[in-house]
Amino acid sequence: MKSSVQMLITIFLFMSCRDNRKTEDFYSYSKISYIYRFPLIEPYEITSPDNGVNWVIEFKNTPPPARGIQFLTHIGVKDSVLVVYSPRDLSFSSDHPQVWVVVDVAKKEEKVFTSEIDYGAHLKSKGLVEIKLYEINKIFENFDATNKLPPEWPRR
Repeated sequence: MKSSVQMLITIFLFMSCRDNRKTEDFYSYSKISYIYRFPLIEPYEITSPDNGVNWVIEFKNTPPPARGIQFLTHIGVKDSVLVVYSPRDLSFSSDHPQVWVVVDVAKKEEKVFTSEIDYGAHLKSKGLVEIKLYEINKIFENFDATNKLPPEWPRR
């Protein structure tokens, strides 16, 4: 009896300590502890440690000091390209400019623009006339409740 109880305690501890996220799909969860997360195209996601007040994207291929962009308000995805927009990024420069980030996940290319004209020209050069941008907090609420992304977004 004593060994059975010890075995049950060991199994309980093992199951409670393991990382449950390993069994979750990249697109299937909206929170990690107290941090909100919204999946874009794997491995890219945006996160918010403060209940959606400040959304952040972390770069995967751009060397420091450009680690990411913060205060995101809009996002969009088309094919393997994602766009995030910040009306006042505080980490980019002392001017706190508007920032558009275009990430071509398939090509592992991350581009940052502070000019809407340059951003638009870059999209055109990729054959993308426009990518529909959504207000992050609105689509996060839907994703958090239903686990569904906008219908035109691919799941890779």
